[in-house]
Formats: sequence, C-alpha cells, structure tokens
Amino acid sequence: MEKVNLTELFTRLAAKQEEQVTLTKQGTELLTELLHNLYMSHAIESKPVLNGRETAYMLDVSEDHLYRLTSQKKLKFYKPEGKKNYFLKEDVIAFMLRGEQRTVEEIGRVAANYKGKGGRTW
Repeated sequence: MEKVNLTELFTRLAAKQEEQVTLTKQGTELLTELLHNLYMSHAIESKPVLNGRETAYMLDVSEDHLYRLTSQKKLKFYKPEGKKNYFLKEDVIAFMLRGEQRTVEEIGRVAANYKGKGGRTW
C-alpha cells in the first residue's frame, strides 16, 4: 500500500476547492452580467420612453456622462415635475445618428453638383 502524505493531500484538495470557488464566482458574475444585459435590452426595446439608466445603457456611456450631456443641452430630455430625467427613444436614436460621415461616393456626387461663385460648375 502506497504511503500518502496527508499535508500534500490536504494542500491539493484546498487548491482544487479554491479553483472551483473562483470558477463559480466568475460564472456567477458572467451570468449576472448576461441577465442584466438581457433585461436592459428588453426594457429598451419595449418602451418608447427611457429612464437615465436605460438611456446610458443604450448610448454605452456612464450615467455621469449622460447627465453631463443633458446639462450641456446636447441631448433632449424631459423632466416631469422637476424630478427624474426621461428620454424619448427616438430622440436618443437621433442623437446617436448625428454627425454622419459621408462615403467617398456621396462626397463625389455632392462635388459633381457643386456650383461655385457665379453659378460655375467645377
């Protein structure tokens, strides 16, 4: 019969348990994050009016940055009775789509139709 070193055995067992706890904790954190994302996506999709947390999630910014955008009047919002800020989803989408960057083809079409001073075309 093989001699077993109890100290080594307990050390290996403790390491395995610690590894399992770490994996379980990571799994729990991942599952929590996935559930949060699923909830937020569903909440945003199903409502025309969003609260600050939902709007920040939709814009992929922090809530602090969102309130900076509102205080600088860069993003349209509603504040019924002077309380919480609310946002129309269509306003948030419009905000996300501003600052359009044209393609080379679009720039070429605009340039072809451009008339300079005196009505000259180039």
